Amino acid sequence: MVRMMLFLLLVFSLPARADLAGAREAYRTGDYEGALKSYLDAGPSAEARFGACQTLLVIGGFFREGDAAARALHGALDHCAAAIKSDPQMIDAHISYAIGLGLEGKRLRKPSLAKQCRSLLEEHLVVWDDYPELNAALGGWHTQVAEAGFLARLFLGGRRSKARHYLEKAVALAPNNIAVRLEYIKFLALGKKRERHQALEAFTVFASLSPQDAAEALLKERAQGLRQALEANDKKAIETAVGAVSAFTGIEHWRALPAYQD
Repeated sequence: MVRMMLFLLLVFSLPARADLAGAREAYRTGDYEGALKSYLDAGPSAEARFGACQTLLVIGGFFREGDAAARALHGALDHCAAAIKSDPQMIDAHISYAIGLGLEGKRLRKPSLAKQCRSLLEEHLVVWDDYPELNAALGGWHTQVAEAGFLARLFLGGRRSKARHYLEKAVALAPNNIAVRLEYIKFLALGKKRERHQALEAFTVFASLSPQDAAEALLKERAQGLRQALEANDKKAIETAVGAVSAFTGIEHWRALPAYQD
C-alpha cells in the first residue's frame, strides 16, 4: 500500500513538472503568453508562481502600455507574493516583488513605495550579500532616484556613488550576466562625460556575451540604440535609449488603474 501511494504521488506530480518544463521552454524562446498559461496551469508551487511573476514583468514591461501594463505589474506582484509565501528563501521572488513595489510607487508617484522597495532590498542584502541580481537591483534603485532630481535625492536618499558601488559589485559577481552588465552601462550612460565614455567602452564586453533566452536577446538588441547614442554623445538620445532598454518606461503616466492591493 505504501509503495502504491508513493507511485500515485509520483504520477500526480509528473504533469506539473511537465508543465513547468514547457513553461520554462516557452519563456526561453519568447512565447510569453504560452509561458504564462503553462505557469498558471502548473499549480501553486513557488516555482510556478515565480515563473508567472517573471513572465508578467516581461509582458507588462516591454510589450504592454497603459492600463494593460499596470495590470500585468499588479498580477506579477500577486504571483511573487504567493511564491514568497510558499518559499521564503526564494530570493529572486523577493527581488522581483521589491522592484514591482518600486514601479508601482513610480506609477502613482508615491515616495513611500519607493522607500519600501529600497528597505526590502537592503534587508535581503543582509542575508544574500553576494547575490549579483540583488546588488544590481539596489544599484538600479539608486541610479533612478539620483536621476529624478535634487528633491528626490534629498527625500529618498538615492546616490550615484552608492549606485556605482552596488553595480560594480554585481558585475564582479556575475561578469557574464547580460541584465547586470546592462544595468551598469545604463548607470554610466546617465553620468558625466567620462562615465559616458566608460559606458561606451563597457559595450565591448557586453557585445561578446551570448543571450541565454529571448528576454536577454531583446535587451541586447535594444541596447544597440544606446550604443549609437553614446557614440554620437547625444545626451537627449542617451536618455531616450536608456528608457528603451528599461522595463515599464512611461509608467509614471499610467495612473488610471487603482493602486495595487496586496
